[in-house]
Amino acid sequence: MRAAIAALLTLTACDSGLRKCRTTPDCIAPATCVEARGEGICVYPGADGGIGGGNSGVAGGGAAGGGVAGGGVAGGGVAGGGVAGGGVAGGGVAGSGVAGGGVAGGGEPSAICSADRWCWAHPLPQGNDLSAVWGTSDTNVWAISSSGTALRWNGASWVRVGTGTAHGLAAIWGSSANDVWAVGAAGTIIRWNGTSWSAVGSGTTTYLNDVWGTGPNDVWAVGNTGTILHWTGGAWMSVASGTTRGLREVWGSTANDVWAVGDLGTILRWDGTAWSSFSTTITSSLLTISGSSGSDIWAAGGSGSIVRWNGSSWTELSSPTTNQIEDIVSIAPNNAWCVGYNGTILHWNGTAWTSIASETNSALLGIFPASANNILAVGAAGMIARWNGSAWASASALTDRTMFDVEGSSATDAWAVGVSGTLLRWNGINWQNWVSGTTQTLVSLWVRSANDAWASGTNGTILRWNGSSWGAVTSGTTNSLEALWGSGSNDVWAAGQGGVVFRWNGTSWTSVPSGTTNYLFALWGSGPTDVWAGGLNGTIIHWNGTSWSDSPSGTTNSLRGIWGSGPNDVWAVGDNNTLLRWGGSSWTSIPNSRPLNAIWGNQGGDVWAVGTPGVLLRWNGSSWLSVASETNNYLGSVWGSGPDDVWVVGGKGTILRYRP
Repeated sequence: MRAAIAALLTLTACDSGLRKCRTTPDCIAPATCVEARGEGICVYPGADGGIGGGNSGVAGGGAAGGGVAGGGVAGGGVAGGGVAGGGVAGGGVAGSGVAGGGVAGGGEPSAICSADRWCWAHPLPQGNDLSAVWGTSDTNVWAISSSGTALRWNGASWVRVGTGTAHGLAAIWGSSANDVWAVGAAGTIIRWNGTSWSAVGSGTTTYLNDVWGTGPNDVWAVGNTGTILHWTGGAWMSVASGTTRGLREVWGSTANDVWAVGDLGTILRWDGTAWSSFSTTITSSLLTISGSSGSDIWAAGGSGSIVRWNGSSWTELSSPTTNQIEDIVSIAPNNAWCVGYNGTILHWNGTAWTSIASETNSALLGIFPASANNILAVGAAGMIARWNGSAWASASALTDRTMFDVEGSSATDAWAVGVSGTLLRWNGINWQNWVSGTTQTLVSLWVRSANDAWASGTNGTILRWNGSSWGAVTSGTTNSLEALWGSGSNDVWAAGQGGVVFRWNGTSWTSVPSGTTNYLFALWGSGPTDVWAGGLNGTIIHWNGTSWSDSPSGTTNSLRGIWGSGPNDVWAVGDNNTLLRWGGSSWTSIPNSRPLNAIWGNQGGDVWAVGTPGVLLRWNGSSWLSVASETNNYLGSVWGSGPDDVWVVGGKGTILRYRP
């Protein structure tokens, strides 16, 4: 079922902000380099530019021409037992700047939470990449993720089920509802017995890409470097494959007729005794295989390639896409489906493959037919979509773009900003897309009140909220402005690229010499005469009410976030696990083993720091403790209205909320 998951995780690293870049060629195609936080972050098109977001929003009424007409997907998920979770409420609010929706339903939907009470608020039901889906019926479906998460659909909602592993899971298959296998990173194999998941030794640390079998005592797993394992009821045993190429998927018509496909057109066949290579002219990597019988088998993969076995030979067929195909399922000779990158969905009707509108640009990674008219597809950023017999619909996200900052004025009023002008607002019940009026990436927020807020970003972009709409304000620079802070409505600071610092005096923005040309990424102050800025190469500068001066940090690591409880208690975090504290006279390095991007606290003894991948730390007044976040996504900002209401935002539209 699972195609190229090792490559997927590399791409996941890109769109989660794990891979840094200067230009697009530094990224792994099809990711591109987006400047934010004073650095380039590789973003995969399925994660930044897919669903709604920013100035385009989910504007009034769903996607035309094959989308969900008349206002999006109604609250409560897709009707008919399919996709759960708080649909996308449609239409927007006339004249308010709402760009189409929020989570419908009159109250907060039930959330999937970590053991430490960090819960998914967006996407819903959760936002980790879903790499595969499998089930036994409309009321028993499993979806697994690249972070080790397992979700189970019970006919009414998706429920998180502990797997006992933090390793990424790539594929899932079962012989019955009470006998289910999942495989993934580091040779991970786990088994569901109807009550719980437990680890089963694989004898390898090689990445396992797929699992499939004919029954409880005949199960195959394939993986990188030609790895093939066989379960016959007692233990997993290694079986010679005759190749060192990566094997991506396995499927068979009987116990003695099993196929495996992989890199560079690799096709292997099991005849009941041994695996042998099957010679073809196919050179594209084959990432998925499925059939309706031993003489009707499909394989697909790179560049949209599709090939078919007719019982005697493999033939390449015309494909309507050049997007990579990640999964294929054959229901009957005249009914097969493919899913892949950029929201690709293809259907075989017995004569030709045709493209079907999917409502998303997210990478779709797995597909499962619960029945002919109830087919589920899953993918990047927690995407869950359903075919109801006539159209595909999804109800999991307002946006899958990377979010860089979150801040608000109260528990019922908060904003989040991100790539391509993405702007979301929390109203105490749900998050809504909001029109920002720009396509520039927004990186920083400062919120003074419900009627006065600022946002800044690339190319000198500055926006101001007046209580009813956001409007552009001239900054006087084209340098990216990636940090904001203010002490009042007539005293707001912005800093960014090239060490530029600007100050708002109530009428206009004025340049203030900073004394540095290093990129500044963070701002915080305790008052108009006590402001800190941090940035590239360990730069920290301090404003004393008259001028900026250098404050030696003791590090050359770039500093991404600054926050303090007062003039003599300030924290700074940054690259290479940097964690510093100002005690009133100097900066002290604090031992830390986790990469950090931002920091915030509601008092000196209760401070949060976030980082990548999915890093959450909490300061309890004497030590920093690691906290379970329920994701491996990039986390870029943290803010709260109080100790019992804290928000975190990050990659792929991630929004988490802490509610102890």
